[in-house]
Amino acid sequence: LETFFAKDSSYSRVRLSMAMNLERLKRYDESFRQFEFLLKLNEFSPRERASTLNYYGYSLIEINRTPAEVEKGYKLVLEALALENDGDSKDAYLDSKAWGLYRLGRYDEAYQAMQMIDSKKMSRDDVFWEHMASIQEALGLKKDARKSYKNLRKLNPKHPAVLKFFGKKK
Repeated sequence: LETFFAKDSSYSRVRLSMAMNLERLKRYDESFRQFEFLLKLNEFSPRERASTLNYYGYSLIEINRTPAEVEKGYKLVLEALALENDGDSKDAYLDSKAWGLYRLGRYDEAYQAMQMIDSKKMSRDDVFWEHMASIQEALGLKKDARKSYKNLRKLNPKHPAVLKFFGKKK
């Protein structure tokens, strides 16, 4: 594939798919090299660029390898939000922002970001409820966290965060 891309790098969407699939396979360093290449090319529409920035940024935040990577991921998500501050993906990007703030230990700000999300749009999203519950739990909002974990349990009864919170083994 690298030989193919060297000859014709206009296949940005193929490269993006490859980056995303490498991330899903937990081949993070390879994936992140592809994302870096794509962001330097800057061949996407603003909406596609925002989506790419958010995917890459969230991936860095989610794997949580180093504080520097989390900070980088958070900044990428902020850039995505700046490009897509009122579009269809805004709520997902706000969730990514909140998760970045959570990973950075900025729980109050994370909760504020989560409260900006249209929860009706996100009500069927187990990642949203996992993040909301974790942030509420970190803030000591026990009743709210329990309610969010119950929402998560309705969507995904075997989710590791649900099993952990309700005291069951994986």
